[in-house]
Amino acid sequence: MPTPRLALPYIVQSQAQKEVTHNEALNLLDIVVQTAVLDRHRTEPPASPAAGQRHLVATGATGAWSGQDGSIAAWIGTAWLFVGPWPGFQAYIVGEGRSLTWDGTAWEAPYSGIGIGDVGGLADALDGKLGVAAIGTAVQAHDPRLDALTALDLAADRLIYASGPDTLALADLTGLGRALAGAGNDAVARAALGAAAQPVCHVPARRHAVSTAWSARPSPADNQWLAICWAPELGLLCAVSVDGAGNRVATSPDGLHWATRASAADNLWSGVCWSADLGLFCAVSSDGSGNRVMTSPDGIAWTARASAADNAWSSVCWSPELGLFCAVATSGAGNRVMTSPDGIAWTARTSAADLSWFSVCWSPECGLFCAVSYSGTGHRVMTSPDGVNWTLRVSAADNNWLSVCWSADLGLFCAVANSGTGNRVMTSPDGVNWTARASAADNTWRSVAWSAELGLFCAVANSGAGNRVMTSPDGIVWSSGASGADNNWRALCWAAALGIFAATGVSGTGTRMMTSAAWPGLPGRRRIIPGYAARGDASAVLVSGADPVFQHVTATLTADRALTLSAAGAVAGDLFEIRRSGAGAFALAIANGGPAGGTLRSGGAGVAFTGRYVFDGSNWIELSYVAA
Repeated sequence: MPTPRLALPYIVQSQAQKEVTHNEALNLLDIVVQTAVLDRHRTEPPASPAAGQRHLVATGATGAWSGQDGSIAAWIGTAWLFVGPWPGFQAYIVGEGRSLTWDGTAWEAPYSGIGIGDVGGLADALDGKLGVAAIGTAVQAHDPRLDALTALDLAADRLIYASGPDTLALADLTGLGRALAGAGNDAVARAALGAAAQPVCHVPARRHAVSTAWSARPSPADNQWLAICWAPELGLLCAVSVDGAGNRVATSPDGLHWATRASAADNLWSGVCWSADLGLFCAVSSDGSGNRVMTSPDGIAWTARASAADNAWSSVCWSPELGLFCAVATSGAGNRVMTSPDGIAWTARTSAADLSWFSVCWSPECGLFCAVSYSGTGHRVMTSPDGVNWTLRVSAADNNWLSVCWSADLGLFCAVANSGTGNRVMTSPDGVNWTARASAADNTWRSVAWSAELGLFCAVANSGAGNRVMTSPDGIVWSSGASGADNNWRALCWAAALGIFAATGVSGTGTRMMTSAAWPGLPGRRRIIPGYAARGDASAVLVSGADPVFQHVTATLTADRALTLSAAGAVAGDLFEIRRSGAGAFALAIANGGPAGGTLRSGGAGVAFTGRYVFDGSNWIELSYVAA
């Protein structure tokens, strides 16, 4: 008697020649385990098969395969052995690079595409409809029982789901613990009988993410802010400027509220970047005497560093893989590149040519630095695998290339220019071969950045009427967007934790910062602070502010005049704001952070203040403190 499924022969009690039975079973197992056959269209066996060679027998088999249509045929060295498949049996066809499944009648390929299965009711109904939908587009489901939803404003951040056999509901995504922007998106959810709905599919229309949702933000000073970067580990934006008196740095935890910081010197700071490995900001300048670099661990306290040469340094970036800062310049004789492993000790490097190198970035996937220039004939790009040895590359056009960035998701460099006709963008998969692309408009494009979370390039310009932003999902097709104001925008970065692009400019009165709308569904600031204890005079009141980015506390203090923030349960990037009013005395204590003794910003009677703090993963750090 064989086994019931694979028909492997049993060894029976007192059986002679047990090895025959055992070997037959081994041969059958050899056929069906990890089944891979050479082909499936033969009707007769090959002339000289190799031991172990397997085939699917085609319909109409003859010769040694006669009567074995659909079976798996295996040559065991002396004869053909056949295994008849059963429903659900799978086999990989080596010659076709695909898997087939026996459905009881024939070998069939699995279905491809997207299906939406019904759960717990709505028999024979399709739970939802996937399709490109513009903002405000009516959504019509396929089942007549869903006809009540003939028009749904997806911009309301809501989701369609079936909550029972014949009932419908609209769920606020926040209630589901999710955040999803509905405008231009498709979403599907499902619910078993008696269970809460759960989202199962979200297809974001990324092309709309930031094209029309920019806002100008108050600048801390009307300086000419030429560069900006994001430090994820600090949860901090940092911008640098070429003018101002003792205030040529600005930082912000959210892109909305900015505070000036004292730069190490009043130089023309033109580039800034962040090194997560070193926990260090690094900025470069186009002027100064022996101090054209400055570094800071927090964006607040800056230290001047000696550059390798007093060149007009325009851009700096960090390579985690090499553990190296790399800066490029628009002036210098054979030394328009410099590198540093720590931001302190810098070494001059020979650039590929003495061109006006204005921007540099690093590609981990290519293992390559890439720099672009606004001068030169035919070769306005250079690349280097180590920051030391540089090679000129042919640019797509002799435009004034002012910014370059890398998209790991697309495997693509993208550069923008402020000159050219219909070709102010160029892209390259390797930094070597470049292709001109049509920008959304022939504006003076100054900076470009990539958002992995949105799958989107974004660029800003310092010219144009209502169209100083453009975006692209692939670097090829670009769409215009309205900036928050028609200012002279010079720099741009992506802050993933905030879900925003942040830009800085050199014109505008009090509005030289700009952010895109925070994109729901991306990682953002947590709204829950783990715990605090407030004590103080009854007349000392903590009041909630209007800023939705920060977590607020409203409390009347009772005794001992102190408030403590705890690190327990906090995660990096948590924000906390206190606004204090009232007549009583007050003090603030920070657990696992703050100055010695744990008391921060002691307030006398009647002293009003606003304090903002960010959790860096270990400690609560003060971002700003303003006393009335």
